[in-house]
Amino acid sequence: MTNTTNKTDTATTATSTTSNVTASTLVSGKDVKAFNITPPMVDVRGWDVVNSTGAVVGTVDRIMLDTNDHKPRYLAVTPSDRKGHMLLPIGVGTLELAHKRIMLANLKPDMLKALPLLTSEVVTRDFERQVFSAISGKPVTEQALPQLYADPMFDATRLFVVATPVAKS
Repeated sequence: MTNTTNKTDTATTATSTTSNVTASTLVSGKDVKAFNITPPMVDVRGWDVVNSTGAVVGTVDRIMLDTNDHKPRYLAVTPSDRKGHMLLPIGVGTLELAHKRIMLANLKPDMLKALPLLTSEVVTRDFERQVFSAISGKPVTEQALPQLYADPMFDATRLFVVATPVAKS
């Protein structure tokens, strides 16, 4: 396996003949010079992520972008109870602007526990399949992987447009 790292990229490009170690096309938003957060997007880095009971499950570290279409696809979340990062598809949460947090109302605690933890900077295609399977409950084949981003859970407008507004006083 060859591994190439660029000083500005925290996501590493990895190539191999084995598909499960092939890197995806994700990079951290902070590593893309042209990445700007424009309305209705909100910079959620540093925000808490809470489950349906309001318990904090982690904090958003990074917004992960797909380099093929330049769209945000995941929130990299540091869990409050484990080491590593959870990658949450960007459309699974709802913004709570008044509390500066993201609510995961539709993800059960067992789904969150089933999420694999990213312990390196390389996000592999196999890792993405595991994330999708943990949340959707459906297995994903290599052939289906490119179509995953068409699923609503990867639609950033679900997070950034469907927001609980701040009450005006």
